[in-house]
Amino acid sequence: MKKVVLVTYEGIYSLPLVEAFLNNKNVSVVKILKSGSIYANLKGFRGVWFLLKRSSLLFIVPKFFENILFIIYCFFVPSASRPFKTLAELEQEYQIPVEVVDDVNKYDHCQHEGTVLFSSYFNQIFTEKTLSNYSQAFNIHPAPLPVGRGLFSQFWLLLKPYCEKKYYQTIHRMTSKIDDGEVVMQQSVAASKTPASMADYMNKVTVLGIDMMKNFDVDIDGDFHRPNESSYNSFPKAGNVLDFWCKGLSFIRYSDIRNYFKIKVPK
Repeated sequence: MKKVVLVTYEGIYSLPLVEAFLNNKNVSVVKILKSGSIYANLKGFRGVWFLLKRSSLLFIVPKFFENILFIIYCFFVPSASRPFKTLAELEQEYQIPVEVVDDVNKYDHCQHEGTVLFSSYFNQIFTEKTLSNYSQAFNIHPAPLPVGRGLFSQFWLLLKPYCEKKYYQTIHRMTSKIDDGEVVMQQSVAASKTPASMADYMNKVTVLGIDMMKNFDVDIDGDFHRPNESSYNSFPKAGNVLDFWCKGLSFIRYSDIRNYFKIKVPK
């Protein structure tokens, strides 16, 4: 059984994947590192300012609503009724230490030398020096990599679909380049027939991710779809958001909230 350090950003879509990974019998998670940054290894106002300089408020404000939902779910919905448990709840249940890291490249990774690193929607970039402390490093990303590299892939893949009929979830080896590295596991699900939302996309690939995280094996070598192209996108601008809305797409709908609570993490 491989020992793993799991790094994650605490959010409504990452936490079901974390819990599924903790129930994976092929690995033993020895520590969870929680990102204390917003983006670009920056925290607090510096992280917010980074976002404001690079993206439109038309995107940031609706996206921020996802964080508000997370807070509401944590405070007002019992853990047994949520599709996720918080990292504090998981730490208590599984007796696995959780540590906050503001800048992952300033953390003492030498203490975990030789273990495996796995990233679940972590929002910081790793240097080659950091990755060199681990025997292997993997990341899960909601796109048909190498198509859909970068931030907010669900936004870009709805705006400019790689495949009109499918959504994808991918596990790949990590490098210091964003969402780069060999794909080792990939699954797909039928896309919505009507104009979709980002939340609908993430609900569907979260279900895929739960299955993948629970059954992932460090030595896996499966047969998966390999796109012949590559694409990379970052922060949406105002024009991108307007194009998104003109296509009948949305960020979140009431039906997405109801469907989210149907997501289950099997033990």
